Amino acid sequence: PFVAATAALARAGFPLYGAASPVLVLVHRFLKPDGEPFVERTVKLLALASVWAYWSAGVAGLLLYVLFQLPITAYHALAVYVPLLIIAFKRDRNARYDRYKRFILRILFDAPLIITAISLRY
Repeated sequence: PFVAATAALARAGFPLYGAASPVLVLVHRFLKPDGEPFVERTVKLLALASVWAYWSAGVAGLLLYVLFQLPITAYHALAVYVPLLIIAFKRDRNARYDRYKRFILRILFDAPLIITAISLRY
């Protein structure tokens, strides 16, 4: 449903931040309550969703611009779901990801988490 919502918002002409708004719900599901105050949890949620959405869209946009000279659009918000699809469709949970999937996961999943954690820490 998140991929479909993101695609529908991009198709409807929303800008990147509008098309990426389903990521807020997704991140809300990822972040488990730690007993922190509402304001701190909200800041963490908005920071992670923003960094993850814009980082993924930026990486995808840069790659597609370099390869095909395509400008960045709201459809680039769909790049957020690439690592989630890789994780979801892994058949053997004990086997390691191949080199390409590990690279994608590090760039599109780990990097935004680390960037957000560092920025919220300081």
